[in-house]
Amino acid sequence: MQSVISTPENIATLCYHCGENCPDTSIALGEKYFCCQGCKTVFELLKEADLCNYYALEDHPGNSIRFNNIRATRFEYLDDESITRQLVEFTYGEISNVTLFLPQVHCTSCIWLLENLYKLHPGVMRSDVNFLKKEITISFKSSEIKLSGIAGLLAKVGYEPEILLKSPKKKDHSAIRSLYLKIGVAGFAFGNIMLLSLPEYFAGENILDVKFSTFFRILNLLLASPVLFYSASGYFTSAWYSLRQRALNLDVPVAMGISALFFQSAFDIISGGGSGYMDSFTGLVFFLLIGKLFQIKTFATLSFDRDYQSYFPLSVAVLKDGEEHTIPVSALETGNIIIIRNRELVPADCILLSRIAHVDYSFVTGESAPVEITSGSTIHAGGRIIGAPAEMHVIKEVSHSYLARLWNNDIFKKEKTSALLKANDVFGKYFTFFVILIASASAFFWMPDSAMAVKTFTAVLIIACPCALTLAAPFALGSALTAFGKAGFYGKNTGIVADLAEIDTIVFDKTGTLTSADEGVVELIGSGFLKEETAMLAAAFKNSTHPLSRKISATFKSEKAFAIDTFHEEPSSGFICVVQERIIAVGSYEWVLKTAPGSSFKKVETDGSAVYVAIDGEYRGCFVVRNSLRPGLEDVFKSLRSRCELYMLSGDNSSDRKQMSKLFKDDSRLNFYQSPENKLNFIKNLREQGKKVAMIGDGLNDAGALRQSNIGIAIAENSGSFSPACDAILNAEKIARLPDYIAYARFGVKVVIGMFIFTIFYNALGMTLAVRGLLSPLITAIMMPASSLIIIFGSMGLMKLKAKFLKL
Repeated sequence: MQSVISTPENIATLCYHCGENCPDTSIALGEKYFCCQGCKTVFELLKEADLCNYYALEDHPGNSIRFNNIRATRFEYLDDESITRQLVEFTYGEISNVTLFLPQVHCTSCIWLLENLYKLHPGVMRSDVNFLKKEITISFKSSEIKLSGIAGLLAKVGYEPEILLKSPKKKDHSAIRSLYLKIGVAGFAFGNIMLLSLPEYFAGENILDVKFSTFFRILNLLLASPVLFYSASGYFTSAWYSLRQRALNLDVPVAMGISALFFQSAFDIISGGGSGYMDSFTGLVFFLLIGKLFQIKTFATLSFDRDYQSYFPLSVAVLKDGEEHTIPVSALETGNIIIIRNRELVPADCILLSRIAHVDYSFVTGESAPVEITSGSTIHAGGRIIGAPAEMHVIKEVSHSYLARLWNNDIFKKEKTSALLKANDVFGKYFTFFVILIASASAFFWMPDSAMAVKTFTAVLIIACPCALTLAAPFALGSALTAFGKAGFYGKNTGIVADLAEIDTIVFDKTGTLTSADEGVVELIGSGFLKEETAMLAAAFKNSTHPLSRKISATFKSEKAFAIDTFHEEPSSGFICVVQERIIAVGSYEWVLKTAPGSSFKKVETDGSAVYVAIDGEYRGCFVVRNSLRPGLEDVFKSLRSRCELYMLSGDNSSDRKQMSKLFKDDSRLNFYQSPENKLNFIKNLREQGKKVAMIGDGLNDAGALRQSNIGIAIAENSGSFSPACDAILNAEKIARLPDYIAYARFGVKVVIGMFIFTIFYNALGMTLAVRGLLSPLITAIMMPASSLIIIFGSMGLMKLKAKFLKL
């Protein structure tokens, strides 16, 4: 069989683009040869776009392209409106977003090329690759390139998308089908080789005639060959890509062990020196693939839980029979009429019924400049209403997985510094090299006994499994994330569990975080309002997402509903709006003086939070809100004080200082009159001191501070408003469970460390027995996935027991 390894004789016949053998040297550019016109064209395309660094990252990184198989009209069906609607996730004007599955993605060069697609076509604005899911999300200008053009462009560079117009739950990609076939081939060969080897197992060679014995051995070799070249091919491919990147992954020693066992057995059979270890070889591959399938299925289950069972604690206002009702987003149905107010998220694709709306699509595009939508146009899920409320008709079901992906957009990700996640990279990097060194030393020790040398060499390579962090971290921390979600704490990804475990400082916002928006006393000081003005104020306050506005809004009983014409809200200051051609300014003393220059009034001295109101430039009164602490906070702070430093940042006045002092026990930790910029700088200073900071706020005035912290937690209370800068969302009713969440996160990290220690002892014991020749390759093939099972079930089991103990 022809070797795939380049030699001086055949190196010129390898395709410069994809690495396949060239049938001849007729297709060339200078000293670069190509297997087909397609690969040459792709090279020319990349060269013209100055993207030849693609070849610097790896040798022959591309996929083979046969342009005669890619017809220009092949993807035209994608431009059908009904199909485009199914595939495209977001469209506004000429900007569209689509996510496609690319099964060919396999290395860093793929990612580099795919994320530089904008250099290949001016219509492509941005492309992001999810390597684990083999997906690419592309933002493009539909006026310059259609969806069919996107698919064609991907196909031309070797990454033809797999178009699936069906439910994600029914996806069954070719990769998993191929794994099933590989297991079937390995299992068939393993069973038959065991059967043909029975005479030699029980009675040695004397029971069979030499001719029959030779025939059975050759038959075993023939049965084992497809196992090597087909069933085990994934390990060789992965190892080859790893070596080309000058790195060593776990598949390198596995590929070495498989090769040594097969070729030693083949040599014994062909030379007549013995029956070899074809039964052990096929059994080894069979059990390795079974373990691989189990891991894939378990990871898929974990991913399924995160994508479809976790949800945002959002509510939405629905109009039924002319009355407004608040329901969970998960209960929203196609055909519902909903009202989305200032800074609230649009949870599903809708048709705008209001005359006009301004939408911030930063969740989708990263650009926060609001766009104007007119009546009858589509507003896509993930947009945030800015200004006046918008009435809309739901035309598509809510997809929590889509919302989760937008929330976890790379645009809003912070650089994570978790020591646990860093250790994962370091451990994996050096473990494989160490294993190969031990296996080689073992083989050298047992020479000239070649049979024992091969046995120990293979056993050491196979039994070694650095699965402590590669498996324990995702399963333990993933289980924690699932338990958190059920308990009202919703995290973006498993990284926030490790971050939460490391925090030593917690900074709280006050209004809406430590105080409740549903409780407290509201008192009006001033001349009061006419009935019509009260209805106007009710509409104005209802459109603000600030906790004080929601609390004041709850006191209005007006039945008459007024439409808001314009609305502008300034964080930590107030808002100004136009209702029935009347200008209403609401907010702090300084804000109302500035926005209503014709008014003149004195600042109210109060022991609560003061919200001033001016109508048409005339001061009309002040709402004094006496805040009520959330229940159970005294016990929460008593527990937290023993674990972390606690601070408070508030944009309000210091009227609540006495009340807050009872919680924090230290007035120096209380900071009032803080602007959003002050909050951000405060967090920044703490981090510069080496503190691991968690910021907990309402997400409206605290967006900068949330993003600056190690972990930003936004409080959600009967609102569809939260910040993309946050790492987690905490149901306001569950803030009393904060010490339990921290304890559970720290337990999760201890579980990962415990599994790491277990793996060290497991591998040390296994390799010791393997070096001494006490373990056969078949036994190690069973022990390797067995260690994975112990890690997976141990991690998940311990986390579930702890969750049950904490009643999460």
